Amino acid sequence: MLTLFRECRIPDKFSHVGKFGEVPIDAQSELDQLPCPPGQVCSFRLAPGYMQFHLKDPGDTLVRIPQQNWGYSIDLEGCATADDYLQKQFKSKYRSIIRRYVKRLDACFKTEYVTHGEDLAPDHYESLMEELKTMIDRRFGQRKESHKEEKNWKDILANSHDLIRRNKASLFVIYADGEPIEISLNYHFNGILFSCISSYDIDYSKFGLGHVEIYKQLEWCLANGFRVFEMGVGGMDYKRRWSNNIYQFEHLVIFKNGWPQNAKSRLEVARIRIREYLKSKKVNEIPHRLKSRFATWGRGGDADKGPDIRDADPAGWDGDWHPVDWISGEHAYLRSHVFDFLYSSEEQKKDVEVYESRVHPGHYAIRGAKKARELRFS
Repeated sequence: MLTLFRECRIPDKFSHVGKFGEVPIDAQSELDQLPCPPGQVCSFRLAPGYMQFHLKDPGDTLVRIPQQNWGYSIDLEGCATADDYLQKQFKSKYRSIIRRYVKRLDACFKTEYVTHGEDLAPDHYESLMEELKTMIDRRFGQRKESHKEEKNWKDILANSHDLIRRNKASLFVIYADGEPIEISLNYHFNGILFSCISSYDIDYSKFGLGHVEIYKQLEWCLANGFRVFEMGVGGMDYKRRWSNNIYQFEHLVIFKNGWPQNAKSRLEVARIRIREYLKSKKVNEIPHRLKSRFATWGRGGDADKGPDIRDADPAGWDGDWHPVDWISGEHAYLRSHVFDFLYSSEEQKKDVEVYESRVHPGHYAIRGAKKARELRFS
């Protein structure tokens, strides 16, 4: 059922669809139809629990089965600004943290927040999607996990530009000094902005880019008539914190009244309910747990301690140090350390230089306009 957001398609069994409490839209005139084989039991997973579905044929029956999958969304009803939502959703301390992320990013870099729409050129689209894929691979590789859309990536890449061109999708990008550091592929549906796939450059992790993205996307939603920001399935902590509408997904089963469809439908409903019961008992997590256990088997606790970090005097450098290119090439692994320094010292990227000791290889110094830091790799 994510095809509802991703492709603006709906099973041809439905006449109208929409959020509960709102006037539903005409599915037959405003959405592409997804054919259901005549006389068959139709089964669709991951339907948002807050959506209402009206059957076209009164001879059909719809069964909605709660799934052990939770969704996260933000309803902006009553909010004029993103800060209005922060005021409603968060306590003072957490509001300050989110605002600090935004202000610190803007202070350290020349930032741009761009929602690319129908004018996005094909080559620019492909470049941004390649950047997004690289971000996903690095982030999930770090976590030793697979991204939920990895198997669908080729189809998403092939189809999304056409949706962007038709104003049914967009690419939100955070640029720092002209470089994409966070990208979200969004789908548009009836006042809902669905952030389907998003990721960021993990070198900038200190800046809380997940929070910055949501804050800036809420600004865009409010400026462009979108009431709901949908973050989809997956219970990451930051999603839970931001969401004021946490809901269960549902599995929809549609069938004709009468024999033999009733018998087939009972088997299908029973199969789904058994599967969801097993998921509720965490049976589906056993393979992942075993895989994680074997992946970490025999590893030492100090495999990646990182460098020894200490503050330094930004003045008084002598000839024992030589500058290195930390942005690319063999010293690019220093990027995350430099960005951590920028965040904590409130320096600007344009003022930072990195040096390596001639006497002690593996010893580096990050120097800004006001502060400095030494890194000592053992």
